Amino acid sequence: MEYRLKFWERAAMTAALALAFSMEQADVGVLQSMYGPIGRSLQVSAVALGTLTTWRGVVQAAVTPFVGTAGNVLNRIFLSAAGTLIWGITSVGIGSARNFSQAATFSSLNGIGLALVLSSVQSVLADIYRPEQRGLAFGIMLTAASVGQIAFNFMAIAEGGREVGSLEGWRFVFYVMAGVAGLTTLALLMFGTEPRSKYRKKPQQVSTKVQSPVKVNLKRGVDALKATMSDARQVFSVLSFVVILVAETIMVCGGAGAGYQILYFQITGFTDVNTATLNLCFNVGNAVGMATGGILGDLLSKQFPRFARPLVNQVSMVVVAPLFLILYKALPGSSSHTNGVPGHLHDLTGYGVLLFSMTIVAPWEQANNAAMFAEVLPENLRATGYAFDKGVTGLLGALAAPLVGLLAEKVWGGRGITDNSAFIRQEHG
Repeated sequence: MEYRLKFWERAAMTAALALAFSMEQADVGVLQSMYGPIGRSLQVSAVALGTLTTWRGVVQAAVTPFVGTAGNVLNRIFLSAAGTLIWGITSVGIGSARNFSQAATFSSLNGIGLALVLSSVQSVLADIYRPEQRGLAFGIMLTAASVGQIAFNFMAIAEGGREVGSLEGWRFVFYVMAGVAGLTTLALLMFGTEPRSKYRKKPQQVSTKVQSPVKVNLKRGVDALKATMSDARQVFSVLSFVVILVAETIMVCGGAGAGYQILYFQITGFTDVNTATLNLCFNVGNAVGMATGGILGDLLSKQFPRFARPLVNQVSMVVVAPLFLILYKALPGSSSHTNGVPGHLHDLTGYGVLLFSMTIVAPWEQANNAAMFAEVLPENLRATGYAFDKGVTGLLGALAAPLVGLLAEKVWGGRGITDNSAFIRQEHG
């Protein structure tokens, strides 16, 4: 069913949804951008910091199936707002953490917030746009989320190692994120509208028989569990959904090492300002690429509806793979050539151009996969489908992140970040 909204309603809702959707990228990106200062402050290694993402992913995966079922019957705008509120609370908790255990606890709780937001936002967006517009719609949402990530990452890299007044910079960044989360919650409540509310069915007659509250709540719990299992069976019975999910999972696990990219640039000798510049090139290309991939998918699907979006995704993978190899093994100053001296053999322009070129192509699959899920799943199962997508890929990506750090330290001899002598400190600016 197509839910017709006025132009300004759709635009305002899309902006609010994009702001909410950015929480995942902003949260992960900010943490990864500040591995160095957080590790020195809490005295933990990069591997340990990588497990923050792991625990969050585990909680998100555990909660996701129930959120998907809830999104099929409850107001998804309210679910999203609750998720962003949890994001704000946990951001304050991480910024206030005095040890790794406290940071891990709040990071894990943020998995609940992510689970509430991500599937709900995507299913609402799929409902308010026509099929031939969904690629562009998801591309714009992902692009807007990337713009937010760019701002947060730049601030995290530039300020994470400083002190803001008497406050450590990385803590200040998390407090700023909490403020943005609060504003996002207000934006969702003000501009968001559950599309299904415009087409509500007449409520069914309910029994007036008085029942025990314990029995009522127990029955609701059992019914919710049955509904979740039923929805899961229906979603995974759609072969196209499974194929897309497997392909997306491979991409997520393959890109797990990118989480250490900022730390990699800093350790190989780039100054903090140069690292922030490279990260800006990466994220700008990513933002442009998401919109580009969605537009290409929409245009080609008009002529080749059955295979246009998968083709765009395959082209993206073929082009990007060799560019990653060049980045990490062939460029001057890469892991094959560096001696750890700041500025040694580094070509900032070359790195920036390559990063932008890679990321303008790499994210094509994200916008197209989101659009394809809406095409292969019936409307009443979209929230569940998006929930399982984010739950599975989020969990596997989170498990892969610390594995990458462990391999870097134990197999290839990478140095830790808790030892100040092993982490190059440069002047900021």
